[in-house]
Amino acid sequence: MNVGVARARILQNRPPVGVRLFEHTADLGIEIWAPSLEGCFARAAAGMFASFVASAPRSGAEQSVRVEVRADGVEELMLAWLEELLFVSEVKGIALHLFEVQSATASHAVGLAQGSEFGPVSTQVGPVIKAVTRHELEVHRTGKYWRARIIFDV
Repeated sequence: MNVGVARARILQNRPPVGVRLFEHTADLGIEIWAPSLEGCFARAAAGMFASFVASAPRSGAEQSVRVEVRADGVEELMLAWLEELLFVSEVKGIALHLFEVQSATASHAVGLAQGSEFGPVSTQVGPVIKAVTRHELEVHRTGKYWRARIIFDV
């Protein structure tokens, strides 16, 4: 069921809404719950970046990037979505902090991410995520909520 556009952002001094961060051996993980698959993807992105990017006040130097990914299955799609966001952040030097998912199915997701260059406005506050892992990766619907569990290599 597609309920429309979902947004999530990094918050100051706490995890994004619908996200719980946890430590996993030498890695980091997040658990997400959202009322839609779009929301699950948006919150996963916000949770991932919240682990290493400080909340940024809006500034005139904001950049927006469009992200579109395809994969076989919702878990592989989540992996592709998060990996693409990490790639964009690294290549463009952008600290992403606002995420909008316009549509998500089991094989296709489209959205926008917004942020500013790393520097005085957006700073790194934790170890940068090196990769999204498949270890214990879960994305599924439970009742009326979508849930995900994702572990990152830091």
